[in-house]
Amino acid sequence: MSESLKTKIKSMRSMARSMMPWTFPEVTFEEEQEILLLKQRTMIVDGYDVTICYSEADYGKYFLNSLQIQSSQAPFVPFTLICKIGKMFLGNKNLSYIEFFRGNRKVYCWTVKVQNGKMLPPSKKTKQGMYEGFLFNILQPGSVDLF
Repeated sequence: MSESLKTKIKSMRSMARSMMPWTFPEVTFEEEQEILLLKQRTMIVDGYDVTICYSEADYGKYFLNSLQIQSSQAPFVPFTLICKIGKMFLGNKNLSYIEFFRGNRKVYCWTVKVQNGKMLPPSKKTKQGMYEGFLFNILQPGSVDLF
């Protein structure tokens, strides 16, 4: 990973932490939309122009870190890239995955629950997925609050 990409990820994590008081469920979904632009960036990763939105939310008993990735111009990007970006932001343990379409573009979303600095296992409403040896959990539609 390039130093430039490391710097961008560090900056996005810092911004997400500082924006937690204005992130759902602390505020309404509509109020969070007003600051969403501050949590996202467009960048080139492995030659693909992607828009990445990273958020951290306080749910009381745990924190939910979420990452949304979509192509800035094409309808989709390779899943290899989605896995690479997910691991760069969230590591490779206890990640959950869901995808959906927004407009004519596929949105790829990774989440992880954190409690006292430890990654929590996902809920029982998931099924296991694997891609090139990378294990993750697939979330049921509607099981995560997406922005």
